Amino acid sequence: MQSEGNRTLLAYIVLTLGIVFLSVSPLFVRWADAPGVVTSFYRMTMVVIVTSLIVAVGRKQISQKRLGWKVWLLPIIGGVFSGIDHTLWSTSIETIFVANATFLNYIAPLWVGLIAVFILHEKYKNYFWLGIALVLSGAWIISGVDLADLSSFALKGEGLAILSSVFYAGYFIFSQRSRKYFSVMSYLLISSAAAMAVLFLIIVCTGRSIFGYTGDTYLLFFVAGLVSQFGGYYCINFALGEIPASIVSAMLILQPVLTAVLADRFAGEPIGLGQILGGGLVLGGVYILNASKNT
Repeated sequence: MQSEGNRTLLAYIVLTLGIVFLSVSPLFVRWADAPGVVTSFYRMTMVVIVTSLIVAVGRKQISQKRLGWKVWLLPIIGGVFSGIDHTLWSTSIETIFVANATFLNYIAPLWVGLIAVFILHEKYKNYFWLGIALVLSGAWIISGVDLADLSSFALKGEGLAILSSVFYAGYFIFSQRSRKYFSVMSYLLISSAAAMAVLFLIIVCTGRSIFGYTGDTYLLFFVAGLVSQFGGYYCINFALGEIPASIVSAMLILQPVLTAVLADRFAGEPIGLGQILGGGLVLGGVYILNASKNT
């Protein structure tokens, strides 16, 4: 009994670390003297290297079962969605506040819920729609759009951040289905490799350069990949094995809040009233969406 309690305590500690690791992620994009898509590429590259070494040293098979080709597509498609999500989100950070981009990217559960209801025909409790309304209201306040003057909507900033949340939702959906067949490490390896390939293609097609950056920037690439991408997602997945998903999802709400605080402290981006109000509505709406799913 004591051992079980210790594992639960460890899971909460690891989950807290994961939230911190993910919270710092947008700051690495801001600090790196490189396009956001390049930073994201190196983050994924680090995950592929680390997970490949772990799988190789541990002599672990990617899957213990004989799987059909359609099953193998699940983590690959999830990685494609992740690569596009990172491209859009990291590009938005180049033009708007870190906190705004993070909060708007965080509305992904809204799209997951709508897909679940209208396409997958899953059942949610009635207050699901209250959560939808809160998330949309919060996103509108954060984006600062004046309905009388739609030109106030910055497509390259807020627009890309919102669009990134759609692909983040796709990543969530394919991740959920992939985990029925693949271990955490295997899924990270396959999906990160697919995301890395997508990011590389985008870099080439947009004429960006993968090389030629300063030593400090390469160090940020390394730390961002090892800490935020690998460390953050591994910690979250580890916690999901010991703590109910409802508690994990509730605690993850702290991530964008911590990001906003860190951006205020270390990136010189003060938290405004709009961010507090809009962010509060988004987080409250996300909590309601997570709680409204019938389990």
